[in-house]
Amino acid sequence: MKSFGASSGHRCRLYSGQRMEFFMVDVTIYTRPGCPYCTMAKELLTRKGVEFNEINAGATPELRAEMQARSGRNTFPQIFVGSFHVGGCDDLHALEDQGKLDGLLETGQLN
Repeated sequence: MKSFGASSGHRCRLYSGQRMEFFMVDVTIYTRPGCPYCTMAKELLTRKGVEFNEINAGATPELRAEMQARSGRNTFPQIFVGSFHVGGCDDLHALEDQGKLDGLLETGQLN
């Protein structure tokens, strides 16, 4: 597993010039090498400053089985925010476009 993003495990936002810290829910992304959708999903998370655990399940049958058991899907990537299954790259981008991704990352729940 790899971790990306801020090593402190939290991000900061500025509201009216004040610094506010909040902790994010753990984010896990199951990937496989050479997957363009995996790359796009990781790029979005990285742009947002999100720390995530990447599990390369493409070449390991046990990890792929784990991904399928958790998600019910066999396509890559599969993204989890806490225990919430986001889905794949398109699902992640749809949440961002709808303005729901930040809230999910902060609470682990869709609001």
